Amino acid sequence: MPIKWTPERDQTLLLKIIETSEVSANVAKISETWPATEEAPTPRAIQERIHKIRAMAGGKGTGTFKLAGTVGSRNGASSTKSSPAKASTPKSTTKATAASKRKRASED
Repeated sequence: MPIKWTPERDQTLLLKIIETSEVSANVAKISETWPATEEAPTPRAIQERIHKIRAMAGGKGTGTFKLAGTVGSRNGASSTKSSPAKASTPKSTTKATAASKRKRASED
C-alpha cells in the first residue's frame, strides 16, 4: 500500500534528512528567493531556525549540516568570516589627586 504523505510525515522526512545527511544551506540565498507573497526572513533568522530544527532532529546525527552566507548578513550578502573586535583602550585606574580635582567657587 502506498504511503500517504502528510505535513507531519514531510516534517519527519526533512528532520531525518538533516539528522543523517551532509546537508548544506546557503541562508542568504534562501532569504533572497523567499516567496514575494510572504515577508522574507533575514538570513540570521533562517540560520537560527535551522539550528532549532537541527536540535529537534537530535542534534547529533551522523551527517553534518553546513551554513553559508550567515554571520551578520542582513541584506543577503554572503559573509562567512568576521574579524575579531579591536581591544578597547583601558581607562585610567589612577585616582584623582587633590591638585587635579575641580575647585568649587565659594560663596561669601
